[in-house]
Amino acid sequence: MTISGEKYGHDENQFKKLLQQLILPPKQHPRFKIIELYHLTGVNRGNLIVSLFRGRLEINKLKVLDVGCGSGGVSIAFARNGARVVSIDVNGNCTKITKVRACEEKVLIDVSNTDACNTPFRDEVFDILVCNDVVEHISNINKFFLEIGRLLKAGGVIFIETHNKLSPYIILSDPHSGLPFVVLLPKRIADPIVWRWGRIKNSLYYNATYLDFIKKLSKNGIEIFFVDLSVCLKAAKTLSKLIPESSFIHRLLVEIIALLTPLIDFWIRTVHLKLLIPGWRLIGKKKRGTENTFIF
Repeated sequence: MTISGEKYGHDENQFKKLLQQLILPPKQHPRFKIIELYHLTGVNRGNLIVSLFRGRLEINKLKVLDVGCGSGGVSIAFARNGARVVSIDVNGNCTKITKVRACEEKVLIDVSNTDACNTPFRDEVFDILVCNDVVEHISNINKFFLEIGRLLKAGGVIFIETHNKLSPYIILSDPHSGLPFVVLLPKRIADPIVWRWGRIKNSLYYNATYLDFIKKLSKNGIEIFFVDLSVCLKAAKTLSKLIPESSFIHRLLVEIIALLTPLIDFWIRTVHLKLLIPGWRLIGKKKRGTENTFIF
């Protein structure tokens, strides 16, 4: 395990250069811009995840595991907020880039080239686990969720974001390759198609379905809560507080929030609607004995 935070080399743009060399496809690749933007906006995604916990948890007192850290954006966001961050990825290129990025951002992060299904950490050592766009790449999903349940403290929370295999949007356009229908195919058939026509050597092992996903987490003591549209509602409420109450825009925004709140609440509580959305943004809590409620 390496602690990053010291200056790495002498080039302030080392991160972007390594991103180009080690992770991004060639510039002529049809999805180059999408993949590049995904990595360059990683800290923004991390800030959104942090915002879900801020006000409910004291981030600066907690230990966070960023599972499948990629290019390190989410790890950077948590480290900036004072968390003790451990970043792991089975891809050595990703951990190398995360170390460089942490140095350039001047934050401390423990970075480890580690398989998420077989980590060296003690039982119940992390307060928060983050699995952002990583679950679909896990080869042994049962072992992965077993490990997640082992690492998370009782009462600890986990953030998971992954795509929905049965969403019409995902069926028509796999988010990794852009190809239609590959998420419905067995891996042995899908991989050669993605490698040949999607031109991405990026295997997808576990395409989640709602019932199986929830069942696997529940089996390991983790209760899940959907927070997808509630994030948008929270952002609107925050915005309304920044606008003078006497203004027309403030009154209009308050009325829109009042109208949307019951509709969003219905969406969040209705299982069947979740079968249609492209991806799930979830927060789970590891139960303490008989405790089974977590209000977000």
